[in-house]
Amino acid sequence: MKKLDTSSLRKSVTFSIVITMFILIVVIVAITNFIYEDRDKDYERKHSLQVHRSIDQTIHHYVKEYVYINKRIIQTTKLATLLEKKDRESIYKLLKPKWDLMREEESALKTMHIHLKDGHSFLRMHMPNIYGDELTHIRPIIKEIHTSHKEISGFETGTHNSLYRIITPIFDNKNEYIGALEIGLSLNFIINELKDINGVDGLVFIKNDKLSLPKNIKNKLLNGYEIQSTPHGNLDLIYKSLKTLDFKRQDVTVSTANNDYKVHIFSLNDFENKPKIKILIFHDILKSFTDEDYLLIIQLSFILISLAILVWFIYTRIKSYENRVTEIYRKQILKIHESQHLLAKSQKITHIGSWKLNIASNKLIWSDEIYNIFEIDPKKFGATYEDFLNAIHPDDRKAVNSKYLESLENKTPYSLEHRLLMKDGRIKFVKERCETTFDELGNALVSIGTIEDITKQKELQNEIEFNRDYLQNIIDALPNIVIVTDGEKIKRANRTMLNFTGYETLDEFKKDHDCICDYFIKEENTLMPFVDELTWLAYIFANPNQTHEASMMRDGKIHRFIVQAKDLPVNDSTYEKNISVVTFADVTEIEVIRNKLNNSNKVLLENEEKLRAITDSALDAIIMLDNDGKFIFWNPKAKAILGYEEDELLGKDFHKIVAPKAFHEAAKKGYAKFAKTGEGDALGKILELSAIKKGGHEFPVSLLLNGVQIDGKWHGVGFMRDLSETKKMQNEIKQKDEIMLAQSRQAAMGDMISMIAHQWRQPITAISMGAQNMQLDIELEDVDYERFNDKLSKIVEQTSFLSKTIDDFRNFLKPNKKADICMLSKLVEGTLGLIGKSLENNNITLNKSFKNDIEFITYYSEVIQVLLNIINNSKDIILLKNMSNGTIDIRTDADEENVYIEICDNAGGIAQDVLPRIFEPYYTTKDEKGGTGLGLYMSQMIVEKHLKGTIVAENINGGACFKLSLPIKSNDGK
Repeated sequence: MKKLDTSSLRKSVTFSIVITMFILIVVIVAITNFIYEDRDKDYERKHSLQVHRSIDQTIHHYVKEYVYINKRIIQTTKLATLLEKKDRESIYKLLKPKWDLMREEESALKTMHIHLKDGHSFLRMHMPNIYGDELTHIRPIIKEIHTSHKEISGFETGTHNSLYRIITPIFDNKNEYIGALEIGLSLNFIINELKDINGVDGLVFIKNDKLSLPKNIKNKLLNGYEIQSTPHGNLDLIYKSLKTLDFKRQDVTVSTANNDYKVHIFSLNDFENKPKIKILIFHDILKSFTDEDYLLIIQLSFILISLAILVWFIYTRIKSYENRVTEIYRKQILKIHESQHLLAKSQKITHIGSWKLNIASNKLIWSDEIYNIFEIDPKKFGATYEDFLNAIHPDDRKAVNSKYLESLENKTPYSLEHRLLMKDGRIKFVKERCETTFDELGNALVSIGTIEDITKQKELQNEIEFNRDYLQNIIDALPNIVIVTDGEKIKRANRTMLNFTGYETLDEFKKDHDCICDYFIKEENTLMPFVDELTWLAYIFANPNQTHEASMMRDGKIHRFIVQAKDLPVNDSTYEKNISVVTFADVTEIEVIRNKLNNSNKVLLENEEKLRAITDSALDAIIMLDNDGKFIFWNPKAKAILGYEEDELLGKDFHKIVAPKAFHEAAKKGYAKFAKTGEGDALGKILELSAIKKGGHEFPVSLLLNGVQIDGKWHGVGFMRDLSETKKMQNEIKQKDEIMLAQSRQAAMGDMISMIAHQWRQPITAISMGAQNMQLDIELEDVDYERFNDKLSKIVEQTSFLSKTIDDFRNFLKPNKKADICMLSKLVEGTLGLIGKSLENNNITLNKSFKNDIEFITYYSEVIQVLLNIINNSKDIILLKNMSNGTIDIRTDADEENVYIEICDNAGGIAQDVLPRIFEPYYTTKDEKGGTGLGLYMSQMIVEKHLKGTIVAENINGGACFKLSLPIKSNDGK
């Protein structure tokens, strides 16, 4: 055996140690420099992160501030009201001071824009002469706020500017959306804020929005982007040196003639989440080398040489092994990849994923299929046990966690079904299996398990259960007995069978019976448990063309059933024999029902005959219209009134045939509303209208309309009456009333002449005596001018009284075309002016009491005629009874709606048998010369029909009392 060369081994070991030490030194130097560079990179990263946060905070601050400003403008001004009125000029005057102040405070503020809810521009404060253009087709942010009616912000290129937009919805006082208020900011507000907060300069570039550049800047495109901000000083030099914006790294260096700058690039998307803006932030780097820098260069040079030697050494030592190791590695990798591919494919096919949890590090590894099952992006998954629990349905998390902890405690595998809650609200069902590996001390090391998506199995299972329950519910709802049986033992039954046999459940029934045939009762031609040595079910199948019946007893009553059976093929080993579905149809009540139906039909025919007899004998026309307003029924009276035969009206439009042409359109609209809703202004009311007979003759009718719903559609029912004769009689009555009124007026004129005679007797006597005395004084030449003037004054006074009496008489005789405004007290005084002297000459005392004296509107002469009639009647009865103490009391009063006049006397009242008839025409208690019997009748006609008031008579305190109530406003609408 060859001796081992230890010196060679020693040399080899020594060389290896030296090489190892050298490598360690190199590694230490490299690590030192790596740490130095890493600190520098960390500083740059933190600086970049700080600037990025400042941009986000700046945007958030400005959005919040201008949302508040928008809301204050909307809430504290009349903007919403003016916008609802579309008063552009007033809105401009309202917002102009605010707009100027906001522009002074913020130079980045470029636009204030109000647009309507239909997407059209209403007012641009920055360009007030441009408005009315439609915005939604070029500005998605406008379309979005008109849809969502919520505050919205984002960058967007508009018709005239590319700005950051903050838009607030405007609602009217009914909280209905009417438009929006928009503020537009140039992105210089970000650069300005970064300058103030972080002390850095920057430039803003916008993607090819074709906006004009500042005048002193050459317009050039950098990767499709144009500069938006205005560079100055060093920024101008930096901008001119830029060649591209498509940097491979986020942080790069840009050099100018004077300095080098670290560039931080930040990208922003517009409202549609499309790349739109690039913000470049520049950080000045001072170029100066120190001793440490030179030492670093020396160290790096040494490291490079050492690495070259090390690489050569390693290369020579391992080159011989490289090909062999590489080939072995390649083969193993191919096997691993093939195994992984087969595993992933099998998991995808079976919807089973695998997982592994390192309990010590809480590191969770999922296969791709588990990510698919959970519908989670692997990049967004925390890969911890807690993250796994959070992906489970909230109601199942406790159970899953308890099951897992229990398996750790008992050191046993487990299997569990639970749910997953997807982001869109869907529920998935999974089956989880797990087994844990433990060390020698019993500490859990690794848990390995699988998760199987069993959602489809669950859905199929639920569908089977639903269909089974659904089928059972249908069977239970059938009125017939339905069972599943093999002829000897019952397998299933519906609720009708259990109700008939008096059991709650089939299990209870089976405790006492095996077959429903236990209930069979022997009657003629009925089934029994065995028929012709066959079971009852086998007998049915053996005689398929026969009608099979069975009799069963319930509550002491025999029920007769028709029995039908159908073979039910079932591939189930639990059933030893073929089973069948058997139905028992109870026909016991069919004959009873048939008899009842015959009786009902007979009653229905009798009722129809009665209805036909009623409609045929009705004095009014009865018409029924369908939902379209066409004739479907009319009685003989309708034919008599309208003059049409059956074939001339059936299916024809009622309104076009019967209604005058001027009312066709209104009738059509009204009936269309009724046909749709069952409602109408004319329903349930008696209307007086004009109708057209066959031949075109127009005549008056009264029409009562009602609705009835048949088969879910509204039909019209009308009752029509010909008013031709009624109108003729009314005209005759009216003429008669006018004649009677004229007679009453003539009678009143006779009384008036008598009253005037009484009124004039004393003044004429006074005038005559005064004139005679004056004539005597002249003849005796004893003229005293003062006495002479006094007598002339009295004559003038008496003639004035006579003139007033003539005026009162003329006013009484003058026909009233229009109502007059008069004081209640003056109306009574005017009446007394005509009859007062007559009462005074007959020693009748007149008492007056005026309470709540007001102006009201009435027909003056007609009220006086009524009052004169009543007062004259009282005067006549007092004179007839030769009363020395005759008294007439007149009292007036008023409230908000009516005036009241009472005329009472003390002449003993009206006889009780006469009192109900005193207002009848031509009824009088006086002799033929003393009265016509028209006075009180006409008084009632005037008060109730013309004046729209009331008049009543009663006996009070030994006399007759007439009470009048007249409306304050006359019946002509004043």
